[in-house]
Amino acid sequence: MNLFEQMRELRKKFPELAPKLFHIRTKDRGIIPYNLSEAQKRLCLDNSIGSDIILKARQLGISTHTILEFLSYCMFVEGFNGVIISEDRDKTKRLLYIAHLALDMMPEEYRIPREHSREDYIIFKAPPEGTGSSLYIGTAGQAHFGRGDTIHAAHCS
Repeated sequence: MNLFEQMRELRKKFPELAPKLFHIRTKDRGIIPYNLSEAQKRLCLDNSIGSDIILKARQLGISTHTILEFLSYCMFVEGFNGVIISEDRDKTKRLLYIAHLALDMMPEEYRIPREHSREDYIIFKAPPEGTGSSLYIGTAGQAHFGRGDTIHAAHCS
């Protein structure tokens, strides 16, 4: 099974898997297990989705969902490279913070070792210890971000 087929299969399992793996910070309830909303479930279960452009209303949790989905790819798909791009550096760092919080709160049995981790990227150790996957952030307008890299999925917010 190639990398994209693995991603597609994991996406189908994500609604069931996510609450076991991830926690999120909410505006009014603190840090809680991540349970998908109906809009988020529809993204996972729609077989027509592949290369997606999602025109969305604000505050539906699509960015949170996508970042956690990318994180699950990093955990279970060897060699996955994902990027998150936003319009300014602070917003972009806040988006990657979602992934850092989820990793820090993850149950021990699901954790995979990180090679490097900073406010602008997470790189997991290469096999056999990890998956060799990575998640980077960038800001729109950066001249060289992502240039020459193999990118399997991007979230532009």
